[in-house]
Amino acid sequence: RTDFYDTNTTGSAGVAARSFGIEARHALRRYLILTGGLTYTDQSYDGVSIDENEFRSSLGFEYFVDREWILFGRYEHIEYASSEPNGDWDSDDVRLGVRWRR
Repeated sequence: RTDFYDTNTTGSAGVAARSFGIEARHALRRYLILTGGLTYTDQSYDGVSIDENEFRSSLGFEYFVDREWILFGRYEHIEYASSEPNGDWDSDDVRLGVRWRR
């Protein structure tokens, strides 16, 4: 996937972001689905020498309580690297929730 974004960086007309990823889903039971995925994104700024990349890994589940109610959870780890000083960071994100479908 390729996306183009505006930027407020002086001397740059925009950012081209290229993403590559894979995700797998597996039903352990009819009511329990596990997911796992990896994504790599490279962002190149036009006109300036800034390069940024991001690596995401995720694990998740969906538990179908019945036809309308779903419990879900997702863990995501992000590693962000930038050629800018102090631009690197890591993040861990956990989400738990309930979905109601009608």
